[in-house]
Amino acid sequence: MTNDKCTELRDILSQSVQRNLSDAMLLSGGLDSSIIASIAAKLRNLIGVTVAYRNAPDLMYAKILAEKYSIRHLIKHLTIEDMDDAIENVVRIMKTFDPMEIRNSSVIYASLKELKDNGFDSVMTGDGSDELFIGYNYLQRFDHEKLKDELEKLWQIMHFSSTVIGKELKINVKTPYLDKEFLEFAQRIPIELKIKKENDVKWGKWILRSCFEYFITKKVAWRRKMPLEEGAGINVFVERFNTSINDIDFTQKVKFYTSYDSVRIRNKEHLHYYTIYRNFFEAPKTNKYEFRCPDCMAHVKNDSKFCRTCGAFPIKPE
Repeated sequence: MTNDKCTELRDILSQSVQRNLSDAMLLSGGLDSSIIASIAAKLRNLIGVTVAYRNAPDLMYAKILAEKYSIRHLIKHLTIEDMDDAIENVVRIMKTFDPMEIRNSSVIYASLKELKDNGFDSVMTGDGSDELFIGYNYLQRFDHEKLKDELEKLWQIMHFSSTVIGKELKINVKTPYLDKEFLEFAQRIPIELKIKKENDVKWGKWILRSCFEYFITKKVAWRRKMPLEEGAGINVFVERFNTSINDIDFTQKVKFYTSYDSVRIRNKEHLHYYTIYRNFFEAPKTNKYEFRCPDCMAHVKNDSKFCRTCGAFPIKPE
């Protein structure tokens, strides 16, 4: 890859950041947010918020960027009460009991709430980079031709809970990677520059890592991809559902919800989220739509492979 390609990428992304500039950003210490932070911190005094449980992995990487660019670092150490509040609000706002969505979006909710509580009304995020630059690990198993098809499908359906939660909290969420000019540029970048082997390891977002490693340090640039929940260390909160719900209650409630709500409960964590869901909403089953998820009877499109309501995958709409 030529230096000209890196220069072009950095210039177009810098222009996007300038168009979407905010005083604050969600700083997980991951590749995507670190790149945005390295650009934005040169343009204004920047505040980065990191939420984590104890010494979660995100903290170390976020501190590297905060120190390197003199970013005012707002750290929120999560408690069980914080997570219970985040989970309940994510279920309510997103209208879901999908465990993966709830875990990841709870981190986002806690981050945005921390900013709101500190008087901020706008924030930048790294949303969109994984979708544009092959950041998700599951995409790495496809060959280039299949990968091209999968990316185009992903670009059509990608959505981000940060914008939905931000709207609820009255925080303007700005997404430089999804800015029209940068998005169109990123979509034209050849796949072989987005995913590539480096030291016998296959890396997604290879071009971003290579072009920005000097600016965000190699340690951050070549950090392995990890889910928000893992980076923030909230896995321990999820594990408690296995002990807080006894086996007899679990069996009885699963039987009840299967019989009366036509919802398939997969485990104790799923049960916990569905119980909260039912505090806000009726059972998702409906005769209003032609196609429904076989696991919870919620409305889905006829070609859906995934249910946003319950998290079932893969599905064949009924």
